[in-house]
Amino acid sequence: YVIDETLDKKKVQELENKLFVLGDENEPQRIGAAYGLASGASSTAVLNVLKKGLFEERESIRRAATYGLIGVGHKATDLFMKATASSSKWLRKAGTFGLGEVGEPHTKVVKKLSDVLHEDTSVYVRSVAACALGSLARRLVNSEKSKEMLCLIIDALTSCLQLEENRVSMDRAQERDIKFVRPTDECDVCEGIGINYGYERFSKVRSAVRENALWSLVVVCSQSIRIDEEHFNSLSHLLEQIIADDENIFSVGL
Repeated sequence: YVIDETLDKKKVQELENKLFVLGDENEPQRIGAAYGLASGASSTAVLNVLKKGLFEERESIRRAATYGLIGVGHKATDLFMKATASSSKWLRKAGTFGLGEVGEPHTKVVKKLSDVLHEDTSVYVRSVAACALGSLARRLVNSEKSKEMLCLIIDALTSCLQLEENRVSMDRAQERDIKFVRPTDECDVCEGIGINYGYERFSKVRSAVRENALWSLVVVCSQSIRIDEEHFNSLSHLLEQIIADDENIFSVGL
């Protein structure tokens, strides 16, 4: 982003008003205001407005502010870290997503995302954390501690795959069209349609967390950073097991 040094107090106030405007039809205005604020990221006032938006109860404002803070870059790391500790799963989701997109490539960020992946009570938030680790891995190439952090990411994702379970897809379990399935005590996000494409070895099961963890491992395996022998062997063994035994056709595909 090009830094805009002309964002005076009046302009910041105008953008704040647009960021907090009501109505679904004003989504483009909110997003535009968030990116406008991001262009003045050197200003403390701007960061305070985006922080206020991030911690707002309304999802439409939080979403726009999240995009704005992603535009800010590494400076938003601490705010996103704070968001992951919220009692609101929607705010934890936003913070987790933000860390994956622009969180500083640092072991503290990997640890935070790993903790969310393993401990958060929301399947939705854990699935976002699984993706976020892959997004972070993609940005490690120029980091001084790239190998160390990549190993930590592999550890987090592989242990997740050993813990998370497939579930009968909601459309099957609830006998409803996928458009009408409801969250349950076990899963607070629709994980997708259960299908096996006619292959008997597969069951009609899904797992958003497992599938996203495997997507992130696709990212990890495509990096130019050389994985050490221990992690290479353990990861290879795990992937072989998934290919041979997993009942989720989407996991095997990944």
